[in-house]
Amino acid sequence: MRIALVVGHDRIRQGARSSAGVKEFSFWHTFLHTHIADIAGTGHTFAIFTRSSSLTKGYTAKMKQLHKEIDEWNADLAIELHFNSSNNRNINGWEVLSSGSYLSMRYARIVSFYANLPCRGVKVIGKHGRGGGFLHYGKAPAIILEPFFGSSSSIDYTLLKKDIVAFLRNIQRDNAAVNKI
Repeated sequence: MRIALVVGHDRIRQGARSSAGVKEFSFWHTFLHTHIADIAGTGHTFAIFTRSSSLTKGYTAKMKQLHKEIDEWNADLAIELHFNSSNNRNINGWEVLSSGSYLSMRYARIVSFYANLPCRGVKVIGKHGRGGGFLHYGKAPAIILEPFFGSSSSIDYTLLKKDIVAFLRNIQRDNAAVNKI
């Protein structure tokens, strides 16, 4: 299985800030490059993708360019990684965004197998909704994974790393188990 791992946001517009002061793009860029070896050797092929940082391109153009690259790589699944933020420092939990397609919903449900934090569920997003371009423009099924609130004061990053690595290592095997949910 060929899985495209996409760093949420871009180098200029880096997204939400964690309670530790780290922005989404920096967090996931570092995380993926640091832990790619932990998820290798599973029979999957992973590649890390980033959006263009162009100030002259809008969201739709960036998503179409990104998916052109992912499609040329022949991905079987595309996962974009983000984290949420809130003024409530006690809120936490996983959230998965999906286009609602059969395959994206199957992969989105697998997240619940690995969520040591509360699973806030799968949300279906239309083409023009938040994240809709990523979820709808590519050939491969796509999900947006938001496994925690960066603003939370109670994040266990060691456990979070374990959850995400386990999810990525086992996604193909667990695809068959989704029917049991």
